[in-house]
Amino acid sequence: MIKLMNLVKARKGMSRKEFTDYYESKHAPLATQVFPMAWTYRRNYIDPEDARLPVGATELPYDAMAELYFRTETDYRAFLVARSRPDIHAALVADNSHFMQFDKLCSFTVTVKESPIGEPD
Repeated sequence: MIKLMNLVKARKGMSRKEFTDYYESKHAPLATQVFPMAWTYRRNYIDPEDARLPVGATELPYDAMAELYFRTETDYRAFLVARSRPDIHAALVADNSHFMQFDKLCSFTVTVKESPIGEPD
């Protein structure tokens, strides 16, 4: 499995609720529509009240962490091709401007290692 991570910063002046509402009601449906090759699309919203900031920082560097999971390398490669299509790229750029600071977007793939701790409830 391949996992792509996106660290997202809310658009300046946007409340946490506005950011979350837009992400869930507009951007997430768009992403699932244009990237059907993804297995799972998970959004994690950072709780600013429970966050430890980097030394010297006065605000969170990111407001959300999104995860796109792909079952196979073929699915991931299909995603890369789709993401580079001019029509999909244009739709995402236009949508991103409504809720995020695109210049702060950080995107990368990760290798996942797990160490189970206890049994799930």
